[in-house]
Amino acid sequence: MKSSPILNQAIKFYSKKLYSFFEEEFLHGLGGLNIEHSSSDLSIFSVTNIDNSTDSHNWIVNFNSLEGTIECSCAKFEMMGILCSHCMRVMRQLDIVNIPIKYLLPRWSDNARKDLYSDGKIPCLGINACQPIEGSTNLMFRNYIYMLICI
Repeated sequence: MKSSPILNQAIKFYSKKLYSFFEEEFLHGLGGLNIEHSSSDLSIFSVTNIDNSTDSHNWIVNFNSLEGTIECSCAKFEMMGILCSHCMRVMRQLDIVNIPIKYLLPRWSDNARKDLYSDGKIPCLGINACQPIEGSTNLMFRNYIYMLICI
């Protein structure tokens, strides 16, 4: 598992605390989940726990290969900014070996604190809200990011 390209990418990007959380999600996705059903075009997947006695919940994962997007009915990425185990199980099924860049949020990166205190532009992956406001130090945005880092 430690030689997984996804884990190697994650360990280089995430802070130590977030990497531990990510690794737990990743391992649960590979070892604890099963793809019960997938659509013929491989765009919709039904994911369940391998041990149905603990939780009979069913998650739906939508994958769009043209846009390179993946989303799950659990909405973990939308709430926390980190891919869930259900999405990672589908990514493994599809032989996707790297986390798409759009799912690596700068607020969880190993460099987030350094970037928070730098005078330069805060690096973001195409998110307009991250652009500094002309004539300001973008202090409000930096305070918001700091709160997220300290969680």
